[in-house]
Amino acid sequence: MLGFSQVYGIDYEETFAPTVRYDMLRLLFAIIAIEDLEMHQIDVISVYLMGNLNEEIYMHPSEDYDTGEGKYYYLRKSIYSFKQAAQVWNCLLTEFLEKLGFSKFYADHSLLSNGSIIIAIYVDDRLLFG
Repeated sequence: MLGFSQVYGIDYEETFAPTVRYDMLRLLFAIIAIEDLEMHQIDVISVYLMGNLNEEIYMHPSEDYDTGEGKYYYLRKSIYSFKQAAQVWNCLLTEFLEKLGFSKFYADHSLLSNGSIIIAIYVDDRLLFG
């Protein structure tokens, strides 16, 4: 299976993954400057390979790898070419952060806070403010 051959409703249901809005970032940068807060950026490597798939997806093996006639791979984890990869990763991350006591901002669901730390999510990048 290649990402471009996925069919909505069969191979995936949801693809939406929120990213921080630029006006919210500008507001956070202004607050950081006024309050003299710290800011750090994190880029998560191989991020789309971490999420568990909700769908049953079988994939043809590579031509270089002989598995025998009629055998396929059953995928349990997402891969980069899948249309739902960003959404699967975002669900995994926000679920983990909510278990740690973070909650989403009402105005922007890609912003999470636990009272002293704010995390802005942009695909596989994170900005930490505190």
